[in-house]
Amino acid sequence: MSSVAARQVPFALVRFEGHLDVAQLDRELEPAGRRIREPSVSGLIVDCREMTSYDSEARSAFVTWNRSHRQHLERVAIITDKLLWHMVIRTMSLASGQTMRPFDGIEDAQAWVSGG
Repeated sequence: MSSVAARQVPFALVRFEGHLDVAQLDRELEPAGRRIREPSVSGLIVDCREMTSYDSEARSAFVTWNRSHRQHLERVAIITDKLLWHMVIRTMSLASGQTMRPFDGIEDAQAWVSGG
């Protein structure tokens, strides 16, 4: 169990590293899908600070995953310092119907996902 889960925070945390493809996306989102069904969890933080690139198929699969899980999530925060990805995240939010925002750092993302 991760230290985040052990503290019973109201969000799930996923980290993507390197080049994101559908296999990595599925592997990392699978435990998050279980976690967000817990009554105390209302958000998801996706840490992309170590992610270098992604496949268009992975981006589409992420949108689909968010669309299918939005009833379990109030907010999805995505952490990245890549300005272009901030624009992509806003587009994914519209496409998925999910409340999704980009952040540069973890503290602001945690505060927002936790309702702050």
